[in-house]
Amino acid sequence: MAWDPTVFFAAARDEGMLAQGVYRPAADALPFDCGLQRPDVLLLGDQQQSTSWEIEYETAAIPPLRAGDALSITWLGATRDFVVRNSPNAQSDGYFSKAELTEVIP
Repeated sequence: MAWDPTVFFAAARDEGMLAQGVYRPAADALPFDCGLQRPDVLLLGDQQQSTSWEIEYETAAIPPLRAGDALSITWLGATRDFVVRNSPNAQSDGYFSKAELTEVIP
């Protein structure tokens, strides 16, 4: 029996553990599911802490994602707009990717 990551991602989505994102390229909007996180990052030799936004998503869901692209993510009933900060990084076998985001404050 082979490892099938789609089973766990679908189960997480079905249980409401994922956020709903919308990739907004110049053409049509593309909906996708993602895990939204706000991990703490230690800076300056662990003397300062910063918090940034990050998503983990199925790479095939939005393969053209690049730095500077716009996203809207609905999480816990609130929709926020973001811009992709850096090019996404594929995780292990490339099925999932992570991207750092910057929130667009109106």
